[in-house]
Amino acid sequence: MRKTMRQLGPKRHPGPRRFTPRAALRTTKSYSLDPDILDFIGRTQGELSASERVNQLLRQAIVADEYRALEREAAEFFSHISAEERREAAAYEAATIRALARD
Repeated sequence: MRKTMRQLGPKRHPGPRRFTPRAALRTTKSYSLDPDILDFIGRTQGELSASERVNQLLRQAIVADEYRALEREAAEFFSHISAEERREAAAYEAATIRALARD
């Protein structure tokens, strides 16, 4: 049996909810979640509501996905650099470090 967000348990807020601009812009959507994901949310939500914890996890996943996309883009960009160009860049970097160390 799948649990809904409400069935995960009561909200654990120490006091009244604070008004935040982000909360004013939220839209309610309905998604189906696997039971193991619901269990994880319930175990890790701490003082947050289940909805806030899901949003927190989704934001972290978005950032991780963006980093992976940037890494792929950087790998593609630098894949066209030849071994000779890499050696030249390394030599230039070493010379720059030696010059800065003298100053």
